[in-house]
Amino acid sequence: MVIKRLHCGRTNANGQIVLALRNARAGRVVCGMSPGLFVSIRSCLDAEHWVRAASIEIGPGFHPDTPSREYVNVHTGAATFTAVQREAFDAARMTSLTLLGDRVYAIALSIQRYALFGDRGMDEQTAKQLAAIVGGEAWQSGGGIWLVAIHNDDGTIVVLSGDSVCEYESEEAFDESRPSKTILLGIPESGDLYVIVDLEGTVYYLDSALRRGWRYEEDAQHEAAGVQSRLGGHFMVVKQRDLES
Repeated sequence: MVIKRLHCGRTNANGQIVLALRNARAGRVVCGMSPGLFVSIRSCLDAEHWVRAASIEIGPGFHPDTPSREYVNVHTGAATFTAVQREAFDAARMTSLTLLGDRVYAIALSIQRYALFGDRGMDEQTAKQLAAIVGGEAWQSGGGIWLVAIHNDDGTIVVLSGDSVCEYESEEAFDESRPSKTILLGIPESGDLYVIVDLEGTVYYLDSALRRGWRYEEDAQHEAAGVQSRLGGHFMVVKQRDLES
């Protein structure tokens, strides 16, 4: 069975959300795709921007593993993209997957969670207030997600978000999304997290080194769908405490 993805949403030229999120929540479709979906990806930062743009433009139906040919207009059933657009879209999608790996799913989910539930982490006011306190710079990274960047004298950059603090050794490392240190904020007990398990008992964690799963069940379910799409087989999501008991 082929699952057809239904597109909805639209952004302005700056990549900021306009009507896309309200339309996504209401299930409405705004036809027309931004040129930002058909650009060449040259860096991890380009890839992050592309995933955010695709998540906003296509809406909750977007999945990084889904090829462009499976997206259709919900009203007419017609293909969302032309042949030329499909080629550019899939090239950007595959390059983003190569550069970011599993991070593409976390980025897409953060946008989709905001679209569906209004949860976007740090807002503009909080970011600006925090920036004033710590001597940093507040900026929007796309999709309504605000961050605070602190540029240190030694060239390192510390980036504060709603759920983590990351340190980068240089501007280049920041552009390539290569943090040297990461601190997660508000870390829940491992038993409250969700993990993915296959039929052979293999366990998939969000952080394999720390053996920690996903905070939200829908995140784990979304990731499981991606793993199943790539590897085949059957995967299920369980509470980490149930697995360890």
